Amino acid sequence: MAILKNLYSRIGEESSQIPTSLLSPALHYPELKARDMCVFLRLLVSPNDSIVDKKAIAEGVGMSVHTVNKAFQTLQKNGFISYKRATTGQTEWTINLSRFEGGL
Repeated sequence: MAILKNLYSRIGEESSQIPTSLLSPALHYPELKARDMCVFLRLLVSPNDSIVDKKAIAEGVGMSVHTVNKAFQTLQKNGFISYKRATTGQTEWTINLSRFEGGL
């Protein structure tokens, strides 16, 4: 089981505000494809400590699980997300927003 650690403090349980800079990544991050940002935004709006279910993400964004896995690989390779194994054996995914220029 994988748990999401969403460190984005501007999105609370009562708000779903997403900065415009996240919606046009190709301007600043040409290494990301639309699939990558779609998966990233899905993670970003997920509640903190939610279960990361790649099959549910795939169904939610209309992609195959294989495509979602590729997006995770790209996001990880480019420093947008990272993971660690907890002592419990769970995988904890973390969103890294410091990767965005100018901060959020």
